[in-house]
This record gives sequence, structure tokens and C-alpha cells, in this order.
Amino acid sequence: MNIEKLSKVQLEIIAEIQRSFDLLGANSGLMACVGSWGDTLPQEDILQMLKDWNDQAILENWISCQAVID
Repeated sequence: MNIEKLSKVQLEIIAEIQRSFDLLGANSGLMACVGSWGDTLPQEDILQMLKDWNDQAILENWISCQAVID
């Protein structure tokens, strides 16, 4: 298994992404996927998991509304 070593700043970015997801009520599986990036899974696996999650979210209509940024 080829686990990437992330910098302190990259790890802090991941932590803030997880915090944002939590504040938005994100699925715990999605949060675990992001939390595994650079830790327990190779980045290619994380990318595929995120793509799979997004595809499933669309199919299952898990998205209640689109985020709008002004």
C-alpha cells in the first residue's frame, strides 16, 4: 500500500473540510473517506470512493438542495 505523506497544512485542510462537512450535516461515510486521505488509503482509492459516493448520491437523490455561493 502506498500511503502519501501529507504536510501539516494539508492535514489541517483535510480537518477543516471535515469540519465543514460536519457543519453541513454530511454523511459519516463521506467524512471517513476524506479523513482517510493520506492516512490509511492511497489517493487513487480516495478519489474513486468520492466519485462512487457522488454517483450514488445522485442516483438515490440524497442531495436535498444545491449549495449556492454568492
